[in-house]
Amino acid sequence: MIISAGAGTAQAAMPALVMDSVPVTETAPADGVDALVRSIGTSTASGGHGGHPGGMTKEPGARRGSSPPRAGSA
Repeated sequence: MIISAGAGTAQAAMPALVMDSVPVTETAPADGVDALVRSIGTSTASGGHGGHPGGMTKEPGARRGSSPPRAGSA
């Protein structure tokens, strides 16, 4: 919960920091790059967090440490 609050605060503060660090004539491109980087970061993080639990799943009824059944065995 604390980590989420810190991450949310950092995400909220980033546009203001970007706007303060570029000339006024460059604020639109800087804001666009900021939005693009956020989008890429969010997509990468959600893909990683979604794939990790999927890789930890196993077949129903499989025991831990057991190998899958061989082809042709009944």
